[in-house]
Amino acid sequence: MHFAFQTTRRVLALLLSGTLLAALAGCPNGPQRNLNLTLKPTREQIQTSFEIKGTGFTPNQTVTLSLMHEPRHTDPSHPIRTVTADGAGAFNTYYVANYPSVPIGPDPGQQFPPAFVALDNASGQSAIRETLSGYWYP
Repeated sequence: MHFAFQTTRRVLALLLSGTLLAALAGCPNGPQRNLNLTLKPTREQIQTSFEIKGTGFTPNQTVTLSLMHEPRHTDPSHPIRTVTADGAGAFNTYYVANYPSVPIGPDPGQQFPPAFVALDNASGQSAIRETLSGYWYP
C-alpha cells in the first residue's frame, strides 16, 4: 500500500509540474493576454474586402497577420502584413481576396477553412479567426 501511495504522489507531482510548465510555456513573454480578432467581410464585384480588428494585444507593439489555408494557394500559411497595436492594444487593418480571373468553383482540395492569425510579437501569443472559403470566389 505504501508503494502505491508513493507512486501516486510521484505521478501527481509530475502531472502538476508538467501542468505548471505547460502554463508557463504558453505565456513565454508575460501573462496570458485576452486577444480578440474579428473579421468583417464585404463582397464586391471582383473581390472580397476583409476588415480585420484586433483587441487585447500588447500596447504599442507589433502584430504579424498571417493567412492559413488560403484558397487556391499551396502554402499552408503566409504572412500578409505587420501592424502596430495602439496604446490600448487594438488595431484595425484590411485584406483583399481577389476573385480568380477565370470563373471557377471552390477548390476541391480545400480541406480546412481559411483562417486569419494575429501573432502578438511581444507576448508570443496569437488569436485565430476562421472564415468561409467562398469569399475567395464570385
